[in-house]
Amino acid sequence: MKIILIISLLALFGLSGCVTQPTAAPLPEEPTAAPSGSPAVTPTGGRSGTPLPQQATPTRTVGPTVVPTLGLQAADLRGAQVVFWYPAGGELQKEYAAQMAEFNQSNVWGITVTGRAFSSSNGLEEALNAAIKSGEMPQVVLAPLELLLSWQTRDPLLIALNAYLQDPEWGLTAQEPGDFWPVFWQDGLVGSQRWAIPAGRNVEVLFYNQTWAEQLGFRQAPVTPADFRTQACAAAKANLADAGPENDGTGGWIISDNPLSLESWRLAFGGGALPVQEGHAYQFNTPPGVSAFTYLRKLSDDHCAWTARSSLPYTYFAQRRALFYSGSLLDLPAQERAMPFEKSTDRWTVIAYPAENSRPVALTSGASYALLRATPQRQLAAWLFLHHLMLPRVQTRLAVAGGLLPARGAALQAMDDYRNAHPAWAAATGWKDRLQPAPRLASWRSARRVLQDAAWQIFSPATKPAGIPAILAELDTTIMDVLKLAP
Repeated sequence: MKIILIISLLALFGLSGCVTQPTAAPLPEEPTAAPSGSPAVTPTGGRSGTPLPQQATPTRTVGPTVVPTLGLQAADLRGAQVVFWYPAGGELQKEYAAQMAEFNQSNVWGITVTGRAFSSSNGLEEALNAAIKSGEMPQVVLAPLELLLSWQTRDPLLIALNAYLQDPEWGLTAQEPGDFWPVFWQDGLVGSQRWAIPAGRNVEVLFYNQTWAEQLGFRQAPVTPADFRTQACAAAKANLADAGPENDGTGGWIISDNPLSLESWRLAFGGGALPVQEGHAYQFNTPPGVSAFTYLRKLSDDHCAWTARSSLPYTYFAQRRALFYSGSLLDLPAQERAMPFEKSTDRWTVIAYPAENSRPVALTSGASYALLRATPQRQLAAWLFLHHLMLPRVQTRLAVAGGLLPARGAALQAMDDYRNAHPAWAAATGWKDRLQPAPRLASWRSARRVLQDAAWQIFSPATKPAGIPAILAELDTTIMDVLKLAP
C-alpha cells in the first residue's frame, strides 16, 4: 500500500501547535525596576551605570568585534516600538503580558513592547503570512524551530543573532551561554550561525501507573523494550481476567501515531539521528527502524497495546485502562486533574522511553525566540527585550506558568516549590544525560506527516509484520518526493 502523497503534501502548510497550560503556583513578588542582568545604559551606551541624560550625545570607540549595525547610541533607542507575537494561553499568556509590562516600565531606553497572543502556532503562521504581504510584521516571534527555519528557507525573515550575542556593549556576558542546558542551546544553531534562542522546553515521555504496576508484581519501571512488553502484556491480561467486561481489550500501552513518539521508539532501538542537514535523505528503512516498528506492531497483535476511541488519554489512564501512554510535559496538568476526578489514588509518574541498551531516551522540543527584519533601531530594541526574556528569573516564571523546563540551569534551580508540587514534572528534570533533540530541520514539518501516515498503515489490521520493511521503504521514498530530493 502506498503512502498517500496528497496527505503528506498538506504538511507543508500545517503545524500542530496547541498549548495546554497548567495552573501556576504563585511566586514571590519581585521588584520591577532594573532587572538583574538587564543592560542598563551608561554615557557610553553600555550595560551598567547611571541612565543616559535625555539630551546627551554619547560616543564610543568601535572596536574590531563591534558589528556596524550595532553601532547605535542609546539615544537612538528612545521611543522604539517592538511587537511580539507568541502562541500561548491561560497562565502563560498572562505571564508574557506581565513580562512585557515589566520591561516597558523598567527599561531605561523608553522602549515599548506590545504583544499578540495566538492559540496555536498555526494561527501565528497564518497571521505572519498575511503580515509579510502587508509589511506590518512583528519584530520578535516565538515559534517552533522547524517553523522558524521554514520561514528562513522560503523568504529570509530572520536576523542572525551572532552579532547581538557577541556585542561587547549589548550582548551576553561570557558566562551566560554556559548556563543554558547544552541540548537546548543547540536549538537555533545552524552551522556556526544562530537564528533562534530556546524558550521553555517540552519533553516526550511515557506516563506510568506505579501503583498498578506494583500490584501486577513489578517493582521498577521498565528500562528495556522487553521490560516494557512484559509489563504492558501483564496489564492487558489483568483487565481481561477481571470480573468486568467493559475494560476487555484495554490495558498496556495506548497506541500513538504521534511523530515524536514514533521517533522516540526508533531511537530506543538504536536508530541514529535523522538528517542534521537540509537536503539529506530521511532513512527509516534501517534495521533499527524495522525493529522498532515491528516491535510496536507485535504489541498490538498480542493485545498488549490498543487503540483508544478518544484522543485524550487522561481518563483511560486514571481508570486503569492503560498502564502506559505516550505524552509530554504539556499533558501533566490534565492528568493531575483527571486522577482525583476519577477518584483514583494511584501513584504515577513519567518515564523515558525504554531502550535496548538499557539507557532510556527522551526527545525534547519547544518553541524558540527569533528576531525579524526591521530597522537597525527596532532590531536592537527587539534584542534588548529578548535578552530580558532570557534572564533566569524571567525564565523561571515562564516555566512555572507553562509547565515546561526552563532552558537555563539557574532558572531550574529556582523552581523548588514547583518541583515539590509536581513530582512527575520533577522526574523529568533529572534526565539531563538522556535528553535528545527532536529533529531541528525545516523539512521535519513535512517528513513527520508522512511518518504519521506510515504509522496508520503499520497499525492497520491488514498489515502483517513482514510487510513493515516495504512500508518503511515507501516512507523514505515519499519523503524524498515531497522534499524534492534527488535519489
